Amino acid sequence: MSDYRPKAIDAFGEVCMNCGATEEIEVHHIDKNTDNNSLENLLTLCFDCHQEIHNGWPKRGAKARQLKVELGVRLPEPVLQQALSESELTDTSPGAVIRSWMEKAERFDEMEVRR
Repeated sequence: MSDYRPKAIDAFGEVCMNCGATEEIEVHHIDKNTDNNSLENLLTLCFDCHQEIHNGWPKRGAKARQLKVELGVRLPEPVLQQALSESELTDTSPGAVIRSWMEKAERFDEMEVRR
């Protein structure tokens, strides 16, 4: 039995790295090689986002979620740690913190274009 699930949960939290959900969290192998259990190859995803990656569909009755994670692309460790710290302070998921940063960056970019 492998210890990749607890390793991923310890590193990333019990939160979907795509949508920020905190229920039905699973661990996805980016390269689909279940023997490659390095943190660089793991993502924590909710059941629906995991199903979307593998099968293109969420479970019956679930709201389809847009995939925001880019498979194979990892956040730099300092950025991930900052997101985890901010999520603890604001009582939100790391995914929600990162999405908030991205929305702020997009608004800033729009303001720069208008100048």
